[in-house]
Amino acid sequence: NLPWMPRVDFFTLLPDASADAVDLLGHMLALDPDDRISVSEALEHAYVRDCRDPEGEPVADHQVGIDAEEEAATSLDDWR
Repeated sequence: NLPWMPRVDFFTLLPDASADAVDLLGHMLALDPDDRISVSEALEHAYVRDCRDPEGEPVADHQVGIDAEEEAATSLDDWR
């Protein structure tokens, strides 16, 4: 476990970022996964809503899982 640290306001870290950008970042980086925004919700967020083409985005027909231990054991050559 990491030691407790006070939360840093994203506006302090990113003073030139728009309110929508900071809002999306906060939702994506929520520490508790239950509080974190889903990919679908993120793509509907005001910050990116006008930058996407839903008709041109493929959707997987099944859930894609990533095993972190297996991924860590995969060599760069295997990924290539």
